Amino acid sequence: MRGLQSLAAAGRHRLAHRRGRCAGDHLQPDRREPDAQPNSLRRGRAGLHGGCRRDLRPAARTHPAAGGRRLPRAWPGGAVCAEHEGGAPAADGGAAARPELPPHDRPGGRQPAARHAGSAPPPAAGRMTDFSIVICTRNRAQDLAATLRSLTRLQIPEGRSGEVVVVDNGSTDRTAEVIAEAQDFLPFPLVAATEPERGTGAGRNRGLGLARGEIIAWTDDDCRPARSWLREILAAFEADEQLDLLGGRIELLDRRHLPLTIKTSRRVEVMDDHTYPGAILMNCNMALRRRLVGQIGGFDARFGAGSAMRAGEDADFVLRAHRAGCRVVYFPQIVVFHNHKRTTAAQGDALKRNYHFSDGALLSKFSLGGDRPAARWFYWRLSRLLGELLRARGSLRDVWRQAGFLGSFLAGSLRFLGSPVLDRHLRGGAGKG
Repeated sequence: MRGLQSLAAAGRHRLAHRRGRCAGDHLQPDRREPDAQPNSLRRGRAGLHGGCRRDLRPAARTHPAAGGRRLPRAWPGGAVCAEHEGGAPAADGGAAARPELPPHDRPGGRQPAARHAGSAPPPAAGRMTDFSIVICTRNRAQDLAATLRSLTRLQIPEGRSGEVVVVDNGSTDRTAEVIAEAQDFLPFPLVAATEPERGTGAGRNRGLGLARGEIIAWTDDDCRPARSWLREILAAFEADEQLDLLGGRIELLDRRHLPLTIKTSRRVEVMDDHTYPGAILMNCNMALRRRLVGQIGGFDARFGAGSAMRAGEDADFVLRAHRAGCRVVYFPQIVVFHNHKRTTAAQGDALKRNYHFSDGALLSKFSLGGDRPAARWFYWRLSRLLGELLRARGSLRDVWRQAGFLGSFLAGSLRFLGSPVLDRHLRGGAGKG
């Protein structure tokens, strides 16, 4: 225990569940709420930390559905796509009022890129486009088909060109057929490839290597973007040249599903040193400028669903971007609907254990790199989980449930500490891998 406590200064962790906030208990509460977090976490500034990234392989692999080639389709001259019946509901039924963007919270603008940024992925061959929509998938053929269909309903600003990039992370179902069929109805060219390395971190890196867009937007194979999703993303970047990375609102597609992996805040949020990275945006509704990848690198492939660390490739990327002085903003008018299909307490707890596991690994990674806010977050999370276990009342099942959350957090930390990169951290190479 002393070894873990040495990672951080004193603090305590308190998570709040409030209507209109992220429901997953791995997310940070709004620090504007009076009881959201201790004052100790509101002091001090973080040092720069580049985090970890891997060199990205060029887009040379073939996809069984596409033969590794781009699947061209006539671009519809920038006209707004017709409104199709069915699919996810529109977010607001029309153009949403764009909230006033808060001013920069860091005097002096950008900071230098962190020392462990690594090399940027090579740009895809061919003429650049205005945007790329990237989707990673694995064995969700039916969900993927619905997601690709929902893209035909997007409102496309006049004169903008783009593409859809689909990365198959080792599917064994009908995913290849679904991707091949999509070229017949998508209003964009389709780029397809496989990524044999398991995990969404590796899949997203492959997507970055394939994408030709100046703006790269991400959604998941179980999400349905609102009609205004793409239009609002492009408008946000056009309105603020200093904006590097953004996220948006995530609503449940089916109200019978558990309120997990969503973010329903209606306020614009700008990331600062006190914001837990998983609290401001998630990878199923995220977009970035291409230049950001050149500055901080790609995703850490050790993190993400299906990887050794189970989740968290988005939180790692967000935290590295912020530590490098990049501007990260959440916009509530950028909306997707999440169809995660979890309806039972057992399914919800399994997901939370994975998030606790990845949080333990992520906070250990940045703490070892000398990131003081991450060290405080580590102690806060550990204290909170231990307190919840000690306060567990009622059945033995409740005790085991809380013990599972605490154990997952510690296991994630130990898994990262026991990984081959530990000696690199100790030799001053933290963040590489």
